This record gives sequence, structure tokens and C-alpha cells, in this order.
Amino acid sequence: MSSCVVIDEMRPSPVLITECKEEFDELHAALTKELAPRGIVEKSFVADIANLFWERRRLRRSKTAILDMASKGALRRILCDFTAADRDWAESAPEVWLTHAGFREDIIEKLEASGLDESAIEAEAMRWVASDVEMLDRMMASLEMRIRNVFRAIADYRETFAIQARMTSSRLIEATPVIELEKRRTKKAD
Repeated sequence: MSSCVVIDEMRPSPVLITECKEEFDELHAALTKELAPRGIVEKSFVADIANLFWERRRLRRSKTAILDMASKGALRRILCDFTAADRDWAESAPEVWLTHAGFREDIIEKLEASGLDESAIEAEAMRWVASDVEMLDRMMASLEMRIRNVFRAIADYRETFAIQARMTSSRLIEATPVIELEKRRTKKAD
């Protein structure tokens, strides 16, 4: 059994049912190719990095989705509170805002008549879900720190291994003449 299989069996898949396992596998393969892990320890580090990258991707998607979902409500609030739009029209407008081209122009006109533009929708959506976005930003900052720590651990591991290899090779090189002298003494004693 390869060490990669052992590592994969040690941890659950980070792929949710709404995500694509093949995309995660491609990410893991690309990281494996780029980092060229040597041995089970480094393969475990690469698996950790793949999981962390995947989680970062998920958090970024979630942040975008949260803002997108808040946009309809934001538009409704802006149209009702800040424009001279008919209340019934303002209530129904967000449902067709992005799906009907002509409707979008009508909304932009109403916003402009009130001194606003589409960025007001983004701002209102952000204000409405600010605590959720802030939580995701904290999670991403923590994730970035964890990613840096794994990369640092790989570097430390490789450096420590290199030092141990140099020390071992030095001892072997220094011991070679002693071994040869002992062989000569053994031959003379015979």
C-alpha cells in the first residue's frame, strides 16, 4: 500500500456534496507535482495544504454567495426607502432585476434620480450581512496563517533532514580512514 493511500485513509474528504471531488483531486495533484513531497511526512503536509486551499476556496465562494443573496433585499430596501419608486414595483423589482435587461436600466434610472448607483446595492448588502462577512474574513485570516504554518513546517522539516543527512555523511566520510586502518591491522595480524 502506498503512503499516499495511507494518508488519504487517515482523514475524511474535505469535499462537500455540493462540490466537485475531481476538482479537489486536480488541486491535490497540482500541489503534489509542484511541492514534490518526499516520504510520508511531506505527503501529509501536501494533503494538509490541499485541504486548506480547498477550504479557502470554499470560504471565498461563501462570501460571494452571502453578498449575492443579500443583494435582492438590499435593492428592495433602497428602492423603498430612498427612491420615489412605487412601493409595489419596488417590492417586486429585485426578483427580475438581473434577469430582464430592460428592468435593470429602469432600476439604474431610479437609483440615479436619487443620487445613487448600483454600488449602493452592494453597500447595503454589505451592511446587512457585515457580521457574516466579518466572520468569514476572520476565518480566512486564520486559514492563511495555518497555510503559512504548514509551508514553514515543510521548510523546517526539509532543513532538519538536510542537516541530519550532512552530519551522517560527514561522520561516514570521517570514519572511512578508520575503517581502512582497522582492515590493514587485521590483515597484518593474520
